[in-house]
Amino acid sequence: MIEYYFVWLGIFSYKIRLPTSPDVFRAMHDESPEVTLTKAQQAALADAVGALLSGSTILREIFTTMLNAWSRDTTAAEADFWKDKIPSNADDLLKNRIANLRKKIHGHAFQISKGRECEIVVPSRTPYRIRLVQPRASFLRRLWSPHFGHRTSPVLIRVFERLFFRYKHTIYIRHLKVNRPQDAGKLVRSLPIKVDAAAAGVLQPSLHYVSSGELRAAITLQNLFVKTFHCPAELNDGGDPESDDNLIVIGSANAGAADLQPFSSGKYRIFHGGIRPGFHDHDGGGGHRVVHVLLTRRNTGADGPVQTILEGCHGRAVQGVCAALTSDQLARSILERFGRGTTFPDQFQVVVGVELAFNPRHGVHLPVPPVKVLAATRLDSGARPRKSTPHRPPSAANRAGA
Repeated sequence: MIEYYFVWLGIFSYKIRLPTSPDVFRAMHDESPEVTLTKAQQAALADAVGALLSGSTILREIFTTMLNAWSRDTTAAEADFWKDKIPSNADDLLKNRIANLRKKIHGHAFQISKGRECEIVVPSRTPYRIRLVQPRASFLRRLWSPHFGHRTSPVLIRVFERLFFRYKHTIYIRHLKVNRPQDAGKLVRSLPIKVDAAAAGVLQPSLHYVSSGELRAAITLQNLFVKTFHCPAELNDGGDPESDDNLIVIGSANAGAADLQPFSSGKYRIFHGGIRPGFHDHDGGGGHRVVHVLLTRRNTGADGPVQTILEGCHGRAVQGVCAALTSDQLARSILERFGRGTTFPDQFQVVVGVELAFNPRHGVHLPVPPVKVLAATRLDSGARPRKSTPHRPPSAANRAGA
């Protein structure tokens, strides 16, 4: 097909001819190789897309028509569906339907079998013939791919509850450096007010609350896996998980050494003032504060456990890093720290700097983008992800008092 266009250059105009064949535009704008699907894989794709389009029967029917046309190597415009469902004089309606479908599934990668995905390319014009291609290997996908694809278990995103001490059922006391249930006496001695030492005997350890920043970080990652990667992801509040094989841990030195000890190992370690060695949290001036977050990946490869640990002393800093970990920019910066390779090391640590600014409206410090990669190191390939220990409250009765 040849169409004519007028090009204006100053006071002169020239009539030029441009090829507008869909095949030409496909070659010009999409170099991703097409995939072939078995009947089982085609059925799996139909089920995955159908689940995503569960709220719209008409869009599901349009996609089914497109997929059937693809399998017959014809165009959906040739199918009887359009005559039955879309009036012949309603081209705008058809275009709107296709545009809505394109918004929902174009460029999305769907799992079609164990260890294999395909990406759907939805045309924006006739003939409405979809293409099924190899997914684009973005930096973001390469960073998180060990957690999905060949794994059957969902991603478990784990946050830890903070230890409070409850006094007479109504007063809750929290100290950043008192994180063991048996340290009620240490808490009493640390209080800036004079308290009878006997009060330690009536303080009951209680796990009730999580950091709002860490919780927002966990929800951000859950949305990334569910909505972008179409991978199941569950939140866990620190209870005993059924499996540690596919785990993301969001932790803090303020949650207690016992919680993070099973996961904390490597060149860098989190502590109450930053990351050792070499990175100390500090004031940045103007009400800003510079804090640090440690990202650790443990992965033995094949079907072995994979764990990603995010640690920081400030929940809002972890929130800022997790928000940045949903885009290509930070993932690319991390990969560049390991040279010119195209894949991330199986096991590594990364130190990320985050600037926080006090927000008087909310009364908290909030992250200020962008975050910065400050250091990165590979970890010993022989080190294995550690098995975590259950993190349980002191007693069921303590939780009942919430």
